[in-house]
Amino acid sequence: TKINKAPTSQKLLLNMLQRETLPCKDIHNLPRNTTIDTYTRVFQYKCLNSILYLNNTLHKMKLSDTSLCSYCQEKDETIAHLFFDCVKTKKLWKLVQTHLKEYINLPPLSLQSAIHGFLDIPEDDFKLINTIILTFKIPLYNQRNKQKTDTNQIINDIRKQEYIERSICLDNILKKQYHTKNGNVHLQFCLLSI
Repeated sequence: TKINKAPTSQKLLLNMLQRETLPCKDIHNLPRNTTIDTYTRVFQYKCLNSILYLNNTLHKMKLSDTSLCSYCQEKDETIAHLFFDCVKTKKLWKLVQTHLKEYINLPPLSLQSAIHGFLDIPEDDFKLINTIILTFKIPLYNQRNKQKTDTNQIINDIRKQEYIERSICLDNILKKQYHTKNGNVHLQFCLLSI
């Protein structure tokens, strides 16, 4: 018989979220079910497996001068802090909610949803909302060195994500059907009018 051990990243995730169990299969399939963009899928994979290098880890490797958050400079920059606890992140999510409220009702951010996405929302909006949360995290991470990101940057990145996905599926009928089923056509019309 083979001994099956849970991956270390799964234990870290359970510990971070203070949970006994999680629907790990759903969590790890979420990026694949949400987007066809490889960069976004890989980014989420790094988040889930705690291999997204932030100041806390970089400081331990002596590659960063500080372990503090690039935005608030108050606490160690970890995945939980950057994508949920940081004051800047909370403010930006509220602004994105307000900005898109005419088109879609984005749920409040929780530590669990900030790390792995929204698992318990209606199927109609499931893929669209999870595309938005995945895309929301990327500029937060990429703009860390500039210590500057704003609502316009995030909305532009969501627009860019929709354009990338539409471009990927231009020549592939199966991907086009997936893209349309994903809810991104709805997103496209919403964002064109913003």
